[in-house]
Amino acid sequence: MSYCIQLREDCTQKRQYSGCQPHQVSTYSKPVNAPSLRWVTTHEHDAWKAYLQEMTIRGYSGVRTIPSGLIIDTSDSCLACSRDDIVVLPSGEQGLVEYKCSYKAAKENLTAEETAVKYRDFCSVLNISGQLELKKTYGYFYQVEGSLAITAKEWCHFVI
Repeated sequence: MSYCIQLREDCTQKRQYSGCQPHQVSTYSKPVNAPSLRWVTTHEHDAWKAYLQEMTIRGYSGVRTIPSGLIIDTSDSCLACSRDDIVVLPSGEQGLVEYKCSYKAAKENLTAEETAVKYRDFCSVLNISGQLELKKTYGYFYQVEGSLAITAKEWCHFVI
């Protein structure tokens, strides 16, 4: 099952950089083969399908997703993001979507809500209304906010 969380907070202030410094990219001599990484790579397509089904259930039939690849900030080429997809609603409105396939939840056959309650280190918590909310102290929050600023989009569906 997927759960959509819309983030509409503005990330209007970007850090000021004194300039881009090239950095060395580390590469691994052998592929990383952790069970959690295998789970993510083999189930992201499932999250995408579940997201489209959920959007149809919510009355948004005809939603399209476009793989975004690397998006470089137009005002500061030192900043970039790589979103999972750009979402195009039937109205033409565009936003972002980020898929996260929780290995921890899958391993124990938990829903995202159950995982949020059971594990303090999970990316989301249940808010006062009982809805999932991305933790503002979690790295994904800044990943999404930075992506919103770089792409100039107003919202992102965060799918767990």
